[in-house]
Amino acid sequence: MSYNYFELDNHRCRYCGSYDSIETHHVIYRSRGGDESKENKITLCHICHMAIHAHTLSIVKVLERIEKRKDFRWNEVLEYWRNNESKDYNS
Repeated sequence: MSYNYFELDNHRCRYCGSYDSIETHHVIYRSRGGDESKENKITLCHICHMAIHAHTLSIVKVLERIEKRKDFRWNEVLEYWRNNESKDYNS
């Protein structure tokens, strides 16, 4: 049985609050060792999700803006992106 990741964030974008076109985003990308666990996913609307991947919206800003979730490794993930976001933009 698969987990309904959208329920983690009440079927809304964790950045802008939209309920339209909700998708899951790997907080730590799979290419950087992130896994498929619910702790490594947040929900974003399509626009915010594409903006993160286009590097026009900072994942650090998204993580700083959303409230802490009980199942979220908050400090670990935020510190990772604060240290690695510019490296990701240049790769």
